[in-house]
Formats: sequence, C-alpha cells, structure tokens
Amino acid sequence: MKAFRVIQIIILVAVVGYLFWLNAFNPTWIEIPLLFSLPAAVVIGIGIVLGWLVGWFSGRSALWGKGREIKKLNKRIAELETQSPTLRTATPTSEAAPIIPDRSGTFQTDSEYENI
Repeated sequence: MKAFRVIQIIILVAVVGYLFWLNAFNPTWIEIPLLFSLPAAVVIGIGIVLGWLVGWFSGRSALWGKGREIKKLNKRIAELETQSPTLRTATPTSEAAPIIPDRSGTFQTDSEYENI
C-alpha cells in the first residue's frame, strides 16, 4: 500500500474516532433552521463530507479536462505522423547549414580564450 494511502486511512480513522468521542461526551444538539435537530458530531461530519466532495469534484473535473486534452493531442499527433512519416527518420547531413550560423564547426579552445 502506498504511503499516502496509509496516511489518508490514519487521518480518516482519527476523524471518525473524534466524531464518536464528540458524540459520546457532548449531548448538545444543533437546531438547523427549517429542518430538524442533529447532534453536533453529525453536523461536523456532514460538513467534512461536503467539504471533501467539493474538493474531490473540483479536482476530478480538472482531471477530466486534462484527459480530454491529452486524447485530442494524441489524435493530432497520429494525424501528423500519417501525413509525413519521413520526419522521424530524417537525419541531417553534414553539408547542411548549421542551426546557429556562427558555429560551423570551428570552436575556440580554452587556451585561445586566455590569449585574448
């Protein structure tokens, strides 16, 4: 099991244990307007679950968007590869002009820089 998953399980057990402890030693009920009364631990638990759901949904929607973008880019790559299959196998020849014109194969050594 991955370390992050173990940490998540430990935190979950600690939160659930805290909510049970709070419910056992705190008999206070919270009145929710226009609804009904609930124990404080249940209200806190609902708040935690709702917060987790909001965070999960926002993260999941970002992942879905990235997944769609990756699929679209992979299709584009496949399309470009079929249009010009020689691009991957092409090798530059020695007669070709250098990419940086002033570096045509004559490089100065360290000793030449010291004489300047």
